[in-house]
Amino acid sequence: MLTGSLPELLEHKLIALDTSKAVSLDSSTDTHIHTTMQNRFVHNVFFWLKNPASTEDAKALVTGIRTLFDVPTVQDAHLGKPAPTDRSVIDNTYSYHLMLTFASLEDQNTYQLHPIHLKFVDDCAHLWEKVQVYDSDSSLLDN
Repeated sequence: MLTGSLPELLEHKLIALDTSKAVSLDSSTDTHIHTTMQNRFVHNVFFWLKNPASTEDAKALVTGIRTLFDVPTVQDAHLGKPAPTDRSVIDNTYSYHLMLTFASLEDQNTYQLHPIHLKFVDDCAHLWEKVQVYDSDSSLLDN
């Protein structure tokens, strides 16, 4: 296990990948670390707040979204705001993005009916103007 502050670790050109692995960031090597989410169902949800200037509404939505991380079928979760990127193909008009991963479509369906998810919708639906969902399933790939 690596110890030390982040600046110390960066000074030694090491970053922790987990408690048992590290990768050298020495520029003299061409090492790339790739991870894949094989056989995962990915659920991407984009939220547009009704009142984007309201810090109270934003805090309530974020608090509500974070409760979804406790649904047992959720494997991984990411919550973020639009990145400061500017290209013609990017839509950064949303307020928040939630990405959840599941082992299967069945696990995602279980999530949809879970009491935590239903409570989130009941408690927070009044906060958003629009919600857009994009789901993908890597088990559907031919290769």
